[in-house]
Amino acid sequence: IYKMLFKVLSTEAIVDASYRLWPMLHSHGTASVSRSGKEATFSVTGYPQLPRCFRLMMSGFIHGCLTLGKAKNIKLKLIETDPANWRWSGTWE
Repeated sequence: IYKMLFKVLSTEAIVDASYRLWPMLHSHGTASVSRSGKEATFSVTGYPQLPRCFRLMMSGFIHGCLTLGKAKNIKLKLIETDPANWRWSGTWE
């Protein structure tokens, strides 16, 4: 069902709505996203013990969502400097 939605929504709409999936799938932490044009930062706060393997998996999930949204030339960076605020910063065309 999500793949069908990706076909009708813009990349920006997908990014803006993506954080809403977090509480459906996780009992810890809070997700948010800030976007300006074709640049966004995804954040998870309140979950300092989020396993590194999961943080890496989230990088792939975010990249996959952007790809399904027809984004090109995706550049995504996992920022792990603050366990109180895990961040994924990205740009696309």
